[in-house]
Amino acid sequence: MSLQMRVVHFCMGLVPPLLQSETVTEQIALHAPQPAPMPARMRGRFTATCDKGITRVFPKRGLCPGGVLIYLHGGAYAYPMVAGQWGIVEGLIDRTGLPVIIPDYPIAPAHTATDAFDFVQPIIDEAQAEFGRVILFGDSAGGGLALSLAMQRRDAGARQVDGLVLYAPWVDVTMTNPRIEEVQRRDRVLRVP
Repeated sequence: MSLQMRVVHFCMGLVPPLLQSETVTEQIALHAPQPAPMPARMRGRFTATCDKGITRVFPKRGLCPGGVLIYLHGGAYAYPMVAGQWGIVEGLIDRTGLPVIIPDYPIAPAHTATDAFDFVQPIIDEAQAEFGRVILFGDSAGGGLALSLAMQRRDAGARQVDGLVLYAPWVDVTMTNPRIEEVQRRDRVLRVP
């Protein structure tokens, strides 16, 4: 773990976990902020267009041919994309030269997982038609969503995505893994409830 991440981890340990109970999580989700727009610091280097809940981000210079990344943000399936996640998008474009598509997928408690699947699957289809190669990148809840979408495509016999990048994916949404208690005390953000 990097020094920066150790400092962040230590500081997060100084306050109670953000999502410590079902009640707190529901209240925060009901008052969740609007999705964060691209920060001003990125506007000089990138162009972003938003339409029908889909943001497309392109570098102004140095676009590499060969595909697109679809970024599925984290947020416990209950929070929209927040300002800090734009740094991930920036890093993805800087390291790959590929454009990034960001679906503002439906979140709980107003929506179900099926709503999110139904929103993102056509975006994958459209990206494949436009760019050819499509890689899903998901962090935390977005990682679980990315994996589930890929499995659904496999099971339906649909054209598969060309790659998955899962960053700390939340893959056991049932929270029934018996080893979860071992890692629970080290998690500074989430709790099983």
